[in-house]
Amino acid sequence: MGRKAVERNISYDDVRKRYYVNFDFGLDPETGKQIKKTKTFDRITLARAALRQHEAARDAGQIVMPKEITVAEWLKGWMDNVIKLSRQVTTVYAYQRMIDNHINPALGSIPLQKLTPAQIQRYYADKIREGSISSNTVRKHHDLMNSAFKMAVKQGILLSNPASKVEPPVIKRPEIHYYSLEQLQTLLQISEGTRLEVLIKLAGLLGLRREEIMGLTERADKVV
Repeated sequence: MGRKAVERNISYDDVRKRYYVNFDFGLDPETGKQIKKTKTFDRITLARAALRQHEAARDAGQIVMPKEITVAEWLKGWMDNVIKLSRQVTTVYAYQRMIDNHINPALGSIPLQKLTPAQIQRYYADKIREGSISSNTVRKHHDLMNSAFKMAVKQGILLSNPASKVEPPVIKRPEIHYYSLEQLQTLLQISEGTRLEVLIKLAGLLGLRREEIMGLTERADKVV
């Protein structure tokens, strides 16, 4: 006999023995068309509960319009329309490499609205276990996705940001090694008469950083 309506927005297929629920999301603001999605259940009680939950969330503004967009597609639009217009070329290049070489191969094909915090957490763990990039670099991946998905929330594509619900890798500070007095004396002796002598003395004896030394150079040029 096939499918027939049994209640409002619920129908039953007596061949497949399944209940079909039509979830009404309202009008798409971009197209003006009514958006509905169908899901099946094996019991009428489950179908009714799912429909009530959906309608309550919709009326409370706690659902988003379904969008057929993948993580890769969203990241591309975010890069083209946000990052490339507001960041330095070096930042754009670094972000694109993260996306192309790591994020898209692992997560790019997942529908954006179905991406879960667990999938992102597993992505971080897999990258750290592989050992091809450091945990500090994986943290940069987290910062990128967190920013991109935050924009999706602002634009009503996501109800919440999945990257904000994971534990990002802890940034590991590099160990700083200092010259001993004997090592510094040896370095000063070796550098005597070379073009690096002044720079090494400024750094070693006065404790100036590279940026500070370069600043002295710029000011000296201006004075001359």
